[in-house]
Amino acid sequence: MLDSECVEVFGPGIKQGDYFLVDQSSICLEYGRLVQHFEGQISLPCGCGKNQVPCLPCPIPKQNLTISWVNPFFGNGSDTLVYGNNVWQTGCSGGGGNQLIFLLQCYGGDVPIQIQLQVIYFVSGSCPTGQRNFCSNIGSVGRITLSKYDCSSFMIVFTVNTRDCPDIAGSGYTSFIITL
Repeated sequence: MLDSECVEVFGPGIKQGDYFLVDQSSICLEYGRLVQHFEGQISLPCGCGKNQVPCLPCPIPKQNLTISWVNPFFGNGSDTLVYGNNVWQTGCSGGGGNQLIFLLQCYGGDVPIQIQLQVIYFVSGSCPTGQRNFCSNIGSVGRITLSKYDCSSFMIVFTVNTRDCPDIAGSGYTSFIITL
C-alpha cells in the first residue's frame, strides 16, 4: 500500500485515540469510521508512526520479535523473528531434529490485510534448500489457528491441531507464540 499513513479519527463509535490507516488514493469516512476500499470495505485499526506495520488484528512492531513454541515431545523453544522490509523470518529453527522456518507478514491478497504466520517445514532434503511445504493461518489447506492476541503488549498465539496441520502437529508442536 503506497502513500499510506495513520491518522487519529474522532466520531460516533470511535473512542479517543483510535487510529486508522489512510490510503490517500482511496479513502472514505462513514459515520466517523475510516473505510478503505479493496475488494470490499474494511476498517483498519493501526498504530501511528513509522515503527509499526498496520495490520489486523494488531499492528506489528517494526523490530525483531520472538517466536516461542510448545512441543511436549521434543521440548519447548524459541527463536528470533528477524525484521526486514516488513517481513519477519527465522533461519532454520525448531527442536528435536525438526527443521522449520517461521515467516510472519501482514498479508493483503484477496482478504483484508491481516497477520499471517507461515510455519515452513521440509518434506524432503534439509533446511533451507529442501522441498518445502507450510501451514498458515490464511488459506484452506494446512491451517493453524490465530487463537489469541493482545495488541497492547503485542502477543499473538497460534494453535496447531492434527486434522488441519498434521505434519507440524505430528512432530509435537501444539502452539506458537509471538511476542516483543
